[in-house]
Amino acid sequence: SGDATFTALIESFDSEEPWSKAGIMVREDMSPNGAHYSMFTTGSNGIANNYRSCKGCTTVHVQTSYYEPDPKVWFRITKSGDVYTSYYKPAGSSYWYQFGARLSIPRIDAIGGTFMVGIAVTAHSNTTVAELQVGNGFL
Repeated sequence: SGDATFTALIESFDSEEPWSKAGIMVREDMSPNGAHYSMFTTGSNGIANNYRSCKGCTTVHVQTSYYEPDPKVWFRITKSGDVYTSYYKPAGSSYWYQFGARLSIPRIDAIGGTFMVGIAVTAHSNTTVAELQVGNGFL
């Protein structure tokens, strides 16, 4: 619970599926339909910010940037109270770009004031594999 910053360096991401994803995800729990807020790089559709504001709600695809990391990119999600904000920074840059939705999702840490955060990866396919290499990660 409380305010927090989650930062990770995506060293490389390899996938054949354009909508495969890898990045940071904050979740209310590990249920498949739990509330979450995420910042991803994709197979070939740039970077994306997704969220689900309540258990069982539809995941919302907020924004896609056709900036494609080459191949390294830093991601950051900040949590201030129940407001989540996502950022990216190209490797070698000193500037963080705010990206996607700055959004209040009270549900994520409403139960007992806890939440989960980690690195998420999906091939977005049942027939291919996505490979991810993460450098540094900070909480």
